[in-house]
Amino acid sequence: MHPQTRDHLQSRLNLTLFELEAGVARADEAVEEAQQASSQLSKMRSELASLRSRHDRELAEKTEELEEMK
Repeated sequence: MHPQTRDHLQSRLNLTLFELEAGVARADEAVEEAQQASSQLSKMRSELASLRSRHDRELAEKTEELEEMK
């Protein structure tokens, strides 16, 4: 193999490996961000369920008070 061809192929290989490592790093970051978003979504759903429960309870209490006033 011609030395220039070998050097060119080695350079291409090194560049490809660098790009692959950069892609893996970006994928790892995306996975971490997705996990954080999923965690936040779970917390928000829990908070929403709690607020909905409290609202439903308060609504039932007020409805009962109105019925008693009739």
